[in-house]
Amino acid sequence: TLTRPTSTPWAGARRRTTNYSHPKTVTPMGFRVGMKLEAVDKKNPALVCVATITDVVDSRFLVHFDTWDDSYDYWCDSSSPYIHPVGWCQEHGRPLTPPQNYSEGKKFSWEKYLEENGAQAAPARAFKQRPTHGFQPGMRLEAVDRRNPTLVCVATIANCDDHRIKVHFDGWSPEYNYWLDADCPDIHPVGWCEKTGHPLQLPVSEYTP
Repeated sequence: TLTRPTSTPWAGARRRTTNYSHPKTVTPMGFRVGMKLEAVDKKNPALVCVATITDVVDSRFLVHFDTWDDSYDYWCDSSSPYIHPVGWCQEHGRPLTPPQNYSEGKKFSWEKYLEENGAQAAPARAFKQRPTHGFQPGMRLEAVDRRNPTLVCVATIANCDDHRIKVHFDGWSPEYNYWLDADCPDIHPVGWCEKTGHPLQLPVSEYTP
């Protein structure tokens, strides 16, 4: 069974309350602070967890995993492939990771949990399907080197799935390849560096005789 790592001793001081009885802030799509949903843990994508919307800015909102340290939080919008309405796991036969205060043998019930916390589920109609990204293996782009974020390098798409692409830095070993979301700000179209004046790191082979 997949589980999260044990939280740090000071995590409790940083946790946020998940009992939002009177959510007021709302996105144009209908997401409000305090609403509950099921969300993928980006640090361990095999886990789908009980989560709460804890902040809203324009059309984006902050997802917080109930009873977990806020270092796992992330911002997204209504079309994010990492969020799902309450009941999604049950409908798709996926295990749902409950909050930490639920013992392993205790069955989690959304109905009881919402009632206990005086909370509402985010409406299913608010979740939107993200359009296909259109990237294909072999396409060229300019990408940030995550080991040294000041560098933008010549890169190629090595692989892709529904919502992510795998970036390969031309001239470098595949061990430096990495996956990222197709809408990640760390990737740019060919010519971006020239247009913005940012130095472009050429493939390693260009530096060797």
